[in-house]
Amino acid sequence: MAKARSMFEKSNAKEFIIFATGGTPNAAKEAIDEVWTRNLTAEELESIPHYYMQAGICYERMSFADKALMKMAASMLSKKKDKTDFEEGFAQAIQKSYDITDRKYAEPLIRYLAER
Repeated sequence: MAKARSMFEKSNAKEFIIFATGGTPNAAKEAIDEVWTRNLTAEELESIPHYYMQAGICYERMSFADKALMKMAASMLSKKKDKTDFEEGFAQAIQKSYDITDRKYAEPLIRYLAER
C-alpha cells in the first residue's frame, strides 16, 4: 500500500481508487474486510474507494517467490491440528490453480467508474 500511495502522490492523478483480485471468494466478507483494515487506515477506508473481486489462483503465472510462499502456507496449514473451517477451506483452495472469476464481481467498480 505504501508504494501505491507514494506513486499516487507523485502522479498527476486526481483520484485514488484501489481494486484487488484474489482467490478468496467474495462471500468471505470478514476475511476481505480484514485485509482492507490491515492495509488502510480508518480515514482511508472512508475516503478511498476500494473494491475486491474474486478471481482465483494461477500457479502457472506466479513468480517463483510467490509459488514458494504459497507452498509454505500450504505446508504450515497441513501440519496444523484443529483447523478452523476457514483454514480448512483455505488449505484446500491453495492446492492447485483455479478460476472463480465472474463479471458480476466487477460491476460495482464499473458502475463507480461510469459515474465519473
